[in-house]
Amino acid sequence: MEVGKPYTSRSLTATLAIAFLTLSLTVLFIAGIFGIYFNFQTRQEIVVGEQQLIAKEAANTVAGFIRVKFSLLEAAVKIGDLASLARNDQKRILARLLGLQPAFRQVVLFDPQKQELVRISRLTRDAAGELMDRFGSDLFSEIEQGHRYIGSVYVDRATSEPLVVIACPMTDIFGDFQGTLLAEVNLKFMWDLVDRLKVGETGLAYVVDRQGNLIAFSDIARVLRGENIGHLKAVGEFISRHAPAAENGAEISSGISGTRVVGTYVPLGTPDWAVVVELPVREAYRELVRGLGISAGVVLAMAMLAGLTAVYVARRLAGPLRNQTETATRIAGGETGLQAAIEGPTEVAGLARAFNAMTGQLRRMLHQEEERTRELQREIVDRRQAEEALKESETRFREVVENIRETFWLFDWLEQKVIYVSPAYEKIWGRSTEDLYNRYADWEDSVHPDDRAYAAESFARILETGGGEPREYRIVRPDGKVRWVSDIGFAVRDQDGRVQRIAGIADDITERKRAEEELKKNQNLLDESQRIAHIGSWDMDVKTGAILWSNEAFRVFGARAQTFTPSFDGFVDRVHPGDRDMVLTHLRATQKTKQFEKFEYRTEWPDGTVRWIHATGEVFCDEAGEIVRIVGTVQDVTARKQMEEALRQSEQRYRNIFETASVALMEEDFAELRSALETLQAEGVDDLRGYLAEHPEFVVAASSQIKIKDVNDAALRLFGAQDKEELLGSLDSLFVEESFPLFQEELIAVAEGRTHFEAEVVNQTLQGARIHVLLKLTIPAKPEESSNMLVSLMDITDRKRAEDELKRYRERLEELVAERTRALEVAQEELLKRERLAVLGQLTATVSHELRNPLGVIRSSNFYLQQKVKEKDEKIIKHLNRIEEQVGLCDSIVGDLLEYTRGRHVATVEEAINPWLDQFLDQLLGSQKIKLSKNLSSGLPLVPYDQEKMRRVIVNVVDNAVQAVKAKEQEWKNKGSAYQPEFE
Repeated sequence: MEVGKPYTSRSLTATLAIAFLTLSLTVLFIAGIFGIYFNFQTRQEIVVGEQQLIAKEAANTVAGFIRVKFSLLEAAVKIGDLASLARNDQKRILARLLGLQPAFRQVVLFDPQKQELVRISRLTRDAAGELMDRFGSDLFSEIEQGHRYIGSVYVDRATSEPLVVIACPMTDIFGDFQGTLLAEVNLKFMWDLVDRLKVGETGLAYVVDRQGNLIAFSDIARVLRGENIGHLKAVGEFISRHAPAAENGAEISSGISGTRVVGTYVPLGTPDWAVVVELPVREAYRELVRGLGISAGVVLAMAMLAGLTAVYVARRLAGPLRNQTETATRIAGGETGLQAAIEGPTEVAGLARAFNAMTGQLRRMLHQEEERTRELQREIVDRRQAEEALKESETRFREVVENIRETFWLFDWLEQKVIYVSPAYEKIWGRSTEDLYNRYADWEDSVHPDDRAYAAESFARILETGGGEPREYRIVRPDGKVRWVSDIGFAVRDQDGRVQRIAGIADDITERKRAEEELKKNQNLLDESQRIAHIGSWDMDVKTGAILWSNEAFRVFGARAQTFTPSFDGFVDRVHPGDRDMVLTHLRATQKTKQFEKFEYRTEWPDGTVRWIHATGEVFCDEAGEIVRIVGTVQDVTARKQMEEALRQSEQRYRNIFETASVALMEEDFAELRSALETLQAEGVDDLRGYLAEHPEFVVAASSQIKIKDVNDAALRLFGAQDKEELLGSLDSLFVEESFPLFQEELIAVAEGRTHFEAEVVNQTLQGARIHVLLKLTIPAKPEESSNMLVSLMDITDRKRAEDELKRYRERLEELVAERTRALEVAQEELLKRERLAVLGQLTATVSHELRNPLGVIRSSNFYLQQKVKEKDEKIIKHLNRIEEQVGLCDSIVGDLLEYTRGRHVATVEEAINPWLDQFLDQLLGSQKIKLSKNLSSGLPLVPYDQEKMRRVIVNVVDNAVQAVKAKEQEWKNKGSAYQPEFE
């Protein structure tokens, strides 16, 4: 035997102190870890929530940009029925639309046949024409279905700007498709919206399309390059249609600027873009890092406090616990009546009390156990007697349940197995009862897959309700046949109310279910037929007053079967107050005549809605001829009534416009003329114009084939008629010889299927006065729908007279134009002169600036020389004064030149011109080595002149003379001859 080292135990104080300290530190560490984890999760949720809110706000902003553009297009479509306006009005509306919205580069209007009608563009014709290549056939297919359309983003090759095509349908008041309004939108206006989005302090937001192309970003250069950023995680999730970070949690990835960010996106839906927002990781988790530091400090402080507390608590517990240990040892030795002393802290004293109570309870339990043993022996005898009685009862039970048609079953809830099932189970289920005893899952497997959840749930609910409620479900027999079963279960409880067994009875209800399904199918077919036709049925028992309504009848009267019971009074209450007397009168007449005549009336729903009802019925009488039953239908014809009312109002508006129009209007019937033209076409006449030229009698006959059906008051005044009867009939009474050539063009327009014809024609009034009229004919696009055509006639006789009067003055006008042309030529020359002066003025301003700088230096230097040279003779003084004079002269010349180019007003003085001219010539030629001979006339009168303008004239004359003399001097020098320059 090997002897080990002796075991050395620690003191209770040390053990408790170490244990308490270890437990405290462990709890603090675990709490800190969980706190950090939950803080991280909370912060992560906050970051994701904030990101998603910012992204949604940004998405709403960007989507609003697109919605505004669509709203403008749809508003333009609704203004004045854009599709029916004249071309100039359409252009005016589209031009205003382009002016209101700078983001629109061009707006195009298409007709239903996809042909361009109007285009308003900020681009050149060639650049604007490229728009047709920007979308495919899917645009018109979407528009024709009444949907908005927005295309893919593309970049303009000339301006490098991102663009997109949007379009909306045009419909009339009946919802019929009338065309397409399309706009090309410049997305650079969306850049400012995105640039103003605030994402935290340093976050970013940008917009991408489904291919990952950058559409809007603060760095416009990257947008203009058409950069694809599909490699970024948030953009990649949008492209692959994954859920954003708000659903999957915050994920850290590389952002658009290359930094680590927390990013998410929100798809716009329409258009198929997404707004992506990014927040740098440092900013996103800044609060979390700060919280971690605070948590670490708190954990350290708590650890120190726990250490001090552990030492104190250990010392307080050690003494009393040692005393209790000794007491427990003595009780274990057989002193069962001994009790522990109650002392020490409250918890330790409580432990002593609990210890004393435990020992007392132990003594009582020993006594009770002895009594229970004696009672158990008596129960064994009673149970054997009960088992005998149970066997006899079971025998009688089997005789009953094994001979009934239904299946009786008994289930042990505690053991979860079938303890009895009657033989009828094998007939209904087609399965062996032995298999069910051995394997309860056979019943679950037999239930139809679609009913298993219900069967299991309803079976478990028996525990709560006690059972008694039938449950119906399907089973599948081994041969594949499906049967319906009705099953009723009851909970069997013990004396304490706990469920021990569940008993039940099941029966085959397949045939009943088939009958119910067939009845339900027929009822559903009837209800669906009535719903589609909006026809409800009703059945009234006249003797009892009972009324039955179909489901559609309830909908027709705006009632619900759950809250309204049909009755005669209830029906009358739902009839519109204005029609109640009429309805009651009709029903009284039915009682008298035994015939139900169909009629229409209004019904008023509880919410105030008024609907029109078309009612029909059939009366059934008994052998005595008394009405016993009335069966009928009610149909909602509100839509038809509204259409009839709209048609009536439209016809009334047309009549008002027709009768009150200031332009003469005629409604003419072309049916007979169309028949004649079709006959010519059937006979092989292809060149109608040539045929009419060869057969003028056809044109004359055609004028009598067109019948005037109606005219307005303006037409009566135009043709001098007293009433409409004077004008109704054929046109030949209004034609003169000059009318037939243009009437022939009208026939050709009708034959060619044009929709409009306009011409200036000559007619006559009923009094024979010749009138000139502007004729406009509107031809139906589908001749088979109507043979009537509307003709408008505007009296232009006064205008024609004015044109004749204007013609007489044409020659005089040409003369005046020639004279005006000559005057314009003179004015043009003056304008050219002024333009040259303007150019010269710009050049002079520059030159004057450059000249005056050196002139100022010369003047300063001259002044300096005058001050420094002490001994000056007359020659030096003469030259210094001459420099000063010449500098002043140059400055004056520059000023004159500036004044000349600026178009200074004339400032005349009236004085003798010779003194001024003599002085000016000396100054002008003072520096030239040319002799000047002056011969000024004496005795000249005072004359008014502008010294500035006169100075410019003299300067030009002298300058020309100087140039000529110098040229001649150089010529003589070249010949080797002496020449003395001089001019007079």
